[in-house]
Amino acid sequence: MTIDYNKEADILKALAHPIRLKIVDAIRDGEVCVKSLEEITGASQSCVSQHLTILRDLGMVETNRDGNLVCYSLNHALADRIVNCIYEEYGIHQFKTQ
Repeated sequence: MTIDYNKEADILKALAHPIRLKIVDAIRDGEVCVKSLEEITGASQSCVSQHLTILRDLGMVETNRDGNLVCYSLNHALADRIVNCIYEEYGIHQFKTQ
């Protein structure tokens, strides 16, 4: 098996931004709509959308559209495990699994 270090570095770079990290943490248990992600992150709709585009382009999130309502879910086990490592580092034992 060959590791694609460029792809893995891109994933780590994506998770290195606090808003994207909050988004990934928020969608680990299932679909969350953009409006809720705005509230969770404290960011504007356009800002959240820009961050979601980055995550979507890397294949880390999936979208589900129902009319004007767009919801996102996590589609990346490594991102889930990385957030679990952060929880563990801070002694938070509310691990989620994908």
